[in-house]
Amino acid sequence: MQRLLVSVAIPLTLVVLLLSYRPVLQVAEIQAAEQTPTATDIQAKLDADFKSKMIPFLDKYCNNCHSTENNSGGVSLDVYLTAAHAKKDRKTWESVERVIEEQEMPPKNKKQPTKDERIEAVTFLKSSLLNITCVGPKDPGRVTIRRLNRSEYNKTIRDLLGVDDFQPANDFPSDDVGYGFDNIGDVLSVQPILIEKYLSAADKALNKALTKPNEIKPTKQSFRSMTMIVIPRGAKDRTTQKVNFTSEGSASVEKFNFPVDGEYSFNIRAWGTKLGDEKPQLILRIDGKDVKTFDVEAPADKPTILNVKATVKAGEKRVSMAFANPKEDKETKTFRILGLDQIEIDGPVKGSFQQPTSNSIKMVLVAEPTTDGTKDKLDSARKVISTFARRAFRRPVQTPEVDRLVKLFELADSKGDDFITAIKLPLKAILVSPNFLFRVEPDPKAPLESRTLNVTSSGQVHRTKNYSRWLTKANSANRVCSKPKCCGC
Repeated sequence: MQRLLVSVAIPLTLVVLLLSYRPVLQVAEIQAAEQTPTATDIQAKLDADFKSKMIPFLDKYCNNCHSTENNSGGVSLDVYLTAAHAKKDRKTWESVERVIEEQEMPPKNKKQPTKDERIEAVTFLKSSLLNITCVGPKDPGRVTIRRLNRSEYNKTIRDLLGVDDFQPANDFPSDDVGYGFDNIGDVLSVQPILIEKYLSAADKALNKALTKPNEIKPTKQSFRSMTMIVIPRGAKDRTTQKVNFTSEGSASVEKFNFPVDGEYSFNIRAWGTKLGDEKPQLILRIDGKDVKTFDVEAPADKPTILNVKATVKAGEKRVSMAFANPKEDKETKTFRILGLDQIEIDGPVKGSFQQPTSNSIKMVLVAEPTTDGTKDKLDSARKVISTFARRAFRRPVQTPEVDRLVKLFELADSKGDDFITAIKLPLKAILVSPNFLFRVEPDPKAPLESRTLNVTSSGQVHRTKNYSRWLTKANSANRVCSKPKCCGC
């Protein structure tokens, strides 16, 4: 029993000791953390050393020639006030370190630094300014703005305006190629002829996208045997251009375009010879579906007019007339005969009709004025412009940007242009703006700050992925960006 207590007491004693030392350990950890310099502390010390060691050396031996005023050799060293600023121009300071160490500078005819001064300057440059460390702030550098190449331009216009089978960039000059690629920002130049092409392409794209459908007025079209497909062929009389059926057959207008959904009138001029108790029967069909069956009895020299009205969906349809009940009297060798002279299609009837609004107009004109009031037009124009600019620039737009574009609309509106014509002017300005034609990764607002790499909240990574995968600003499969609030798609 005593052994058991002893064996239990020893671990308990260790636990108590550890618990008693834990606050001490925590204090030690906190003190160690406080003593570990942060990236900000390191940068502050580096800036202080730069001001105390490097700037006096430059003022004494270098800035007389390499200043903003003299700029000898295209080098100005007096513009660098902090180490952070100097680190952004590593190539220049590598050259400075080399010429000081090799005693190429200052020139022999100028005042020379002492050996200790030269060693101190070179040591500072090598150990601090040119030393690569993973502790300080990460700076991925600047990104060259990248012009949309021809493929990217075509697909972006398609997704932005909703126009298919339209490739305006095919008229552009060929894209420059570097290392086998035509989307490298450093080699994609902008020739003067390309600016003219951009202006022309913007006009063509907007005219194609924003063409309002015309009002459809009723039309009347007639078809005779020469413009119909007749089966059997022997039923067609090429002399009289009439059709005489003595057996089962049909006459068809293969592809008649019904411009809109609506009611249409069909007038068939026909005649028929009765045999037995039944009259010849004619069936009118549209795309194989029966519309109406007529009993026909009229002499060939005085055909009757068969009329029916039917509601038809828009599109190309097959309109046919079929002989439904042929018969032959073998004793007298006579036939039940159905004759056709022509069919007349009239419509749409009952009022005027508009063609369906295109997807392009629905996509671009997200608002339209309902009255002729100036405020209503300006409000609608502002909404259209701000939405279009956000999608075209692939980022949120600022109020001053929208205000400038709205002024273009006001200019066109003041000349009496209708809403669609007036809105084309600011939309054209958007399509020729560098914000649309170039993919830009912005620099930090403060000149000495480092650009943050791969910030997903800015949408830059998302936009880059889209153009890498589909050569356009959004998924071309559905033309819907999965993160519109993020990247402005």
